[in-house]
Amino acid sequence: MEWTKFWAENKKYIDDSAKRFMAIAADKSEHCVLTIANYSSVLDASRPQYVTAAVHPKKLDMGKRVMKLSSKVILESIDVQGVEVGEDIGECSNII
Repeated sequence: MEWTKFWAENKKYIDDSAKRFMAIAADKSEHCVLTIANYSSVLDASRPQYVTAAVHPKKLDMGKRVMKLSSKVILESIDVQGVEVGEDIGECSNII
């Protein structure tokens, strides 16, 4: 069976119940660091800042997770390909 067909079939069963989390490859050679140049002008960099995000974008009753904000974000190099300056690459909800 082709991987795309396997994934599509399984997605029918797990999509409504699977929580979404973030992870990156353990191999640091595959990492890319995104530096947010105006971080200090937008948020107080002298103390940690956190945001909450839903663990499932369509099932808010599944709960939330907390993420720490930083002026540096580690991404996988493959995910950065094609990203343009000024493009939104993610979205979070409330700063806590």
